[in-house]
Amino acid sequence: VIARDNGLERLSSSVLVVVTVDDENDEPPRFPKPVFFLDVLENQPTGTSLGVASAIDTDSPANARMEYTILKEGNDYIHFSIDPDSGVITN
Repeated sequence: VIARDNGLERLSSSVLVVVTVDDENDEPPRFPKPVFFLDVLENQPTGTSLGVASAIDTDSPANARMEYTILKEGNDYIHFSIDPDSGVITN
């Protein structure tokens, strides 16, 4: 950037300006498949790992951190839990 005055001896000065464009959180997380099926054997001990839900977010790492939760609809959700960071589903 150059700044000049309007004097008789036009003086000027310049400076280097560096512009950094940060990633915008504009990409939603996406699951590889629209439906995720798990086969579960009955009578498994509580806390058994049943599978991993894994989504992908193409934003920069700071904007791509995800938190997994189980929707609390109906009564079946009480039998399962999900690790909010890893997506590991347990009974």
